[in-house]
Amino acid sequence: MTSTKLARTSVALLSLVWMQALLTSKTMAQQADGNYPKYTVADLGTLGGSFSWAFAVNNKGWVVGIATLAGDTSLHAFLWHDGLMTDLGILGHPETLPISTAVAINGAGEIVGVSETNEPDPFGENSCGNFLVCLPVVWQDNEIKVLPTLGGTNGVANDVNESGLVGGVAENDEPDPTCAPPQIFHLEPVLWNKSGVVRLPSIGGDADGFVLGVNDRGEAVGVTFSCDFSSGHSVLWRKGTPLDMNAAGGDVMAEPNDINNQSQVAGTAYDSTGTALAMVWQSGVTKVIGALPGHLESHGNAINNRGQMVGQSCAPSGWPDCSVFLWDKGVIRDLNDLVSGSSLTLVESGKINDLGQIVGLAFTSSGELHAFLATPNDDESGDVHTSAALAEPMRSSAALPEVVQKTIERRMVFKSRHLGRAVRLEN
Repeated sequence: MTSTKLARTSVALLSLVWMQALLTSKTMAQQADGNYPKYTVADLGTLGGSFSWAFAVNNKGWVVGIATLAGDTSLHAFLWHDGLMTDLGILGHPETLPISTAVAINGAGEIVGVSETNEPDPFGENSCGNFLVCLPVVWQDNEIKVLPTLGGTNGVANDVNESGLVGGVAENDEPDPTCAPPQIFHLEPVLWNKSGVVRLPSIGGDADGFVLGVNDRGEAVGVTFSCDFSSGHSVLWRKGTPLDMNAAGGDVMAEPNDINNQSQVAGTAYDSTGTALAMVWQSGVTKVIGALPGHLESHGNAINNRGQMVGQSCAPSGWPDCSVFLWDKGVIRDLNDLVSGSSLTLVESGKINDLGQIVGLAFTSSGELHAFLATPNDDESGDVHTSAALAEPMRSSAALPEVVQKTIERRMVFKSRHLGRAVRLEN
């Protein structure tokens, strides 16, 4: 058999494996016993504008994310609890319209994320979208604290565990020859502890990287890569040592997004064609979860300490024809089908806490995009009263404010980065 025919045969076989995983997930959902949990969904509102997006929730039910102010020209990080949304503020001054984003919160109320300043990036880099200096920050007790970089200009904090250990990415001051403008300097995977910033090692010759999730055992997950994506690895750092999550080989490449205290990792698996499906990884084994019925792509965004995973599943048409899924006890379900009496349509998930509360992004009946909090009811049995009979909201991003459009586009591009293809080049 020629190498060309062999390659085509391999792709065909892998496609069959992938489709079987998809069909299996659908069958599991269809064969579920019908004792579904019900969820009550709250629209968390905004900071005066028309848009908000929730990224994380702690076990107290406190929610963090981003929202537009009046006029929809600026995005600020928010904290929501007890029915009140509070503006966490920014490092800069409002007249230059810098943005800030809160992406994680622990039980002590430590909130991490990123904030632009008023200062234009001196090297023309565009880390946060406005060509301004973009710094990793922690909010607590109405104060904002800047975390140190590795000598570079920019950085981002992506997660925080219960002891206050923060994971993310920080620039150093050395130009990266694998990058092209506007990115100039190395992006390093880091942890911030009480003593300062610690650079985590990469795998192989990877020049860059970032941490996405940190658990309470101090384990971190993320990726290392070359800026031109000529190489890349999915990484679990354990006691500072990088472990290649795909070292065992196989037909799929796993990319991490989150890790729980059982070292279970939620993320996305890519086959040889670049098709993306949600997965859970543990101890070197990647379990492909699949997508919702009628959907072709999915991403696992978060996993709690009970092993419940949430993420986004999309139809072939892509965004905004997407739904939030919940994977629990081996079954994948559309969260919209488990919601009682809500006019919201849930299209993207953030984190899930240990009580099963889920946050994310939803269309309202008028076509706006708002942050939501879904809370499971105590009664987990009986018929599900879905929102299907309610008026279908407008699933269109055409009329969204420019700052919102750019924010969504940046996050969707990041999610679909297909590092799995780069990993294959290395392996």
